[in-house]
Formats: sequence, structure tokens, C-alpha cells
Amino acid sequence: MSIFNNIFNKNKEEETDQSGSVWLELNSIEMIDSIKNTKEDEYFIIFKHSTRCSISRSVLRKFESKLIGKEIKAYKLDLLNYRSLSSHIADIFSIEHQSPQLIVINKGDVVYSNSHYDILDFNWEDNIK
Repeated sequence: MSIFNNIFNKNKEEETDQSGSVWLELNSIEMIDSIKNTKEDEYFIIFKHSTRCSISRSVLRKFESKLIGKEIKAYKLDLLNYRSLSSHIADIFSIEHQSPQLIVINKGDVVYSNSHYDILDFNWEDNIK
């Protein structure tokens, strides 16, 4: 019976992709505000993803390989289900909404933001100190 529980009761807050990295599902204003209000030297990634967009899907798959072995809180925002959260992110971080979009936050500030295939230019050594 436990095999069925593992299949059907998958934790909705985590989504493991093909590369083995774990995405946390970004699904509330409170989660976004918590990231914004974190003043410790901790990095967060937000990947805004449209499940209907082939560019978004392609970039997401390619970016996931950059997460392998990294100890970072990586959040994925499903834009089709949580469009209002994307607007909240744009407002509190003073950035324009894009899709797909990668946002890296440290101490409540955006330290990197890019969209579409430019996301793949992200360099850990330059942006995560």
C-alpha cells in the first residue's frame, strides 16, 4: 500500500525534475514576502514558467542542469495557475514581468534577473558569492 501512497500522495510543494534537483512550488504571497524579507546572506531562485510555452519548457530543462549539486532554494512559479503572484513579484522587487524569467534574490534584493534564452547565460560564480 505504501507504493500507492508514494505515487498518489506526492508532496505538492516539491517537484523533482529529470536532473534530480528539487523545485519548491511557489504558490502564495506569503512565500514571496518571506523571500523578500530574508536579510540573511541566503540566495533564492525564482523561475517563472509557463507550462504552455515551448520556449519556457526548453529553457527550464536546460537551466535545471545548472542546479545539479547546488545548495540553493529554487522556486518554480506556474504562471498559468498563479499569474497574480507574478504581478506581486514584479511589484515588490521592482522588475518587469517576463516569461520565462529567472530571478535571483539575496538579502531581499534582486541580484540577477533575465528572461527567455538569456536565462542560460546565468553564471554561478558571477552571481552567487
